[in-house]
Amino acid sequence: LKPQAMFRLDLIGWLLVLAPWCEQTASFVRADEQTSFQCMNPLFRGHWFTQRTDSAHLGRVPIAYDNLVRCKMWNKHESCCNPSVEVSQQRAFDSRRADFERYTDLLRAYLEDLDKIKGSATYRHTDEVQQALLDRAIDGFRYTIDLAVPCKQALVLFTAGMVCFGCDPHWDDYVWRNTEGAVVAVNIAGEACIYVDQRCGDFGRAAAELEEQVMDSGLAKLPSMPLPALSMFRHRESTCKWLREDLAMQPLPGFVQPGAIAPSNMKEVPSRRLQAEAGGDWTPDADTPDVVQVTSSVLPDWALQLMPTSTSLPQGVIDAMANPTPSPVPLPPPYSTSPRHALDPIFHGKQSGFRFEVEAEAPAAPGSMYN
Repeated sequence: LKPQAMFRLDLIGWLLVLAPWCEQTASFVRADEQTSFQCMNPLFRGHWFTQRTDSAHLGRVPIAYDNLVRCKMWNKHESCCNPSVEVSQQRAFDSRRADFERYTDLLRAYLEDLDKIKGSATYRHTDEVQQALLDRAIDGFRYTIDLAVPCKQALVLFTAGMVCFGCDPHWDDYVWRNTEGAVVAVNIAGEACIYVDQRCGDFGRAAAELEEQVMDSGLAKLPSMPLPALSMFRHRESTCKWLREDLAMQPLPGFVQPGAIAPSNMKEVPSRRLQAEAGGDWTPDADTPDVVQVTSSVLPDWALQLMPTSTSLPQGVIDAMANPTPSPVPLPPPYSTSPRHALDPIFHGKQSGFRFEVEAEAPAAPGSMYN
């Protein structure tokens, strides 16, 4: 073949190799242009999008999937969740569920020690009054443990709903934000508080009575292990306060992934109350990165294998593909915001795909999650 023909063949070969790579790079740039803070809910900061491929994270922009398992109510709706982040979601759910199980684990362990005391010589040689007080405490432990079952089911439902809150690109409609962009409170619907209280109220009141029974009995105070702190379930006000200020503010415990595109001063503040001040400008700290770069020193293996051998790729082309256009850090609106809607984690928890034993609920109408 003539040199001109060989050159044309090499050029065609390069175009075939570079076409998918250039398309991927172009889509990356287009995604950057569309980036907003919709998938940067500060409550899920440890799982924000990052260029790292060795850890799961939320999406950069809302995308509709049809194969979500954990937060399946978001299938066919644009959301910040993707199949890869479901591992982290399940771990967070399991961790919270284990925390709730520890309530009854501690009660059962304490009850076992009381049963051992009742079968000991100490019990037989004590007076009848102390024996009766220990028997009453033992009965109180069994009664309280039985009441814990519906309470734990309600709490895992609430947890599932809060985990899936990270999928919502309209998260700012349900929270109070200060001028730094941090979420200071979540507007939890009163229906969710009532649902949990109706299933945890009896458990909390029984636990409070149980504490008094233990304090009245000298024998019941002999075990050295602690009792779980259950004061948040004693009445509806304390239950709602705990749900809003504790569970809702830590929906997906995790770590800040290296390379996450997060302004350094978007942090949670200790106060859980809505700040009265409004206005002011948000300015990044000196350490806040201006850009996020994705670097690579080589082409992908499939490109190297298909590469023509008679002509070398110009260095400028290699550099352009190895260093895509940097993306600017998305910034939240520089003003404080208030919620426009109330979030019902119980409702969303029942729609989710997390496994727990609850009564079946009728499926919600499409789009109802935005109401």
